[in-house]
Amino acid sequence: MAPSPQDRRKQRRKSVNLRVDFTLGSARGTAMTVDVSETGLFLNTPLDAAMESEIQMRIQQVPPLPAVEAPGVIRRVVRPGQGPLPGWGVEFNGAEGVDIVENLDHPPSPAGMAASPVPGAAPRPGGAAAEAVRLIQERLARAKEVAFEAEKLLYKSDFKGAYSSFKLASVLDPKNPEYQRQVKVLEPRALRDGAATKFDSAKASLEKGDEAAAARLLREVVTADHKNAEARYELAKILLGGMRQADPKGQKEVRDLAARAVMLEPGKTQYQILAGRVSQVMGDTEGARMYFRTALKLDPSNDAAKRALAGLDSGDKKWVG
Repeated sequence: MAPSPQDRRKQRRKSVNLRVDFTLGSARGTAMTVDVSETGLFLNTPLDAAMESEIQMRIQQVPPLPAVEAPGVIRRVVRPGQGPLPGWGVEFNGAEGVDIVENLDHPPSPAGMAASPVPGAAPRPGGAAAEAVRLIQERLARAKEVAFEAEKLLYKSDFKGAYSSFKLASVLDPKNPEYQRQVKVLEPRALRDGAATKFDSAKASLEKGDEAAAARLLREVVTADHKNAEARYELAKILLGGMRQADPKGQKEVRDLAARAVMLEPGKTQYQILAGRVSQVMGDTEGARMYFRTALKLDPSNDAAKRALAGLDSGDKKWVG
């Protein structure tokens, strides 16, 4: 019986230690791979990282092969004590893993051997041209396998996984219009699913008191998901504290976040109050009064809205907590 696509994919996961120099945000470091597959790798490192973070890697292949530049996204984080080895599971953005695994399956001859043919020996039939054709055929066949896996993920409503697989298939076979179409169709849904994961990470950062990490993740969420009101509310709440010292562009960002949260979910009392506070800081007294009054209509017993509105009516321009 022929092996299934999943079995072939597992067979092409290689346990190998390759040095990886990486850049993650402003941090730089070096780690060793535990294994490498066509779609990603696992880096052994005790360092922490946020899920869905983008990472740039330089992977040192077995000499004399050159290093490979490979951008990726951190999909899994194993912290010290959570598993046998701490580290990050990284998904490649492109087809770099296909080449790396292919090179591990067929390592190069020692330096100089390929350049020293046996005197009098006949040249290999086809030579470099035949080898190039073989590699192209293998890539196209692999693209079909990956696309088949993507279809099954789509059937299971795993839109993010299906998007990643179709994206890999389109890299392996860039002339296939169906792969390109699927990537285009699935990208918005995959971005929303990815945004949901980042939002969970942002809330975890907030629970730890790490507002800087939370703000970075929330900015990515609101960029990817235009309908997430809670993410906009949480980000505006973080930025409100430094709003008086912010430049006009920074103040506009907070105002737009708060206003968009209200527009998306006008029935949330806390969203109305936050939008009122933002308006108050920007000197828009009438706008603040409108938001506070709306909050009281939604919740007549809300003390925060009552204090804020009383402060405005008495001419107190301080931010009311």
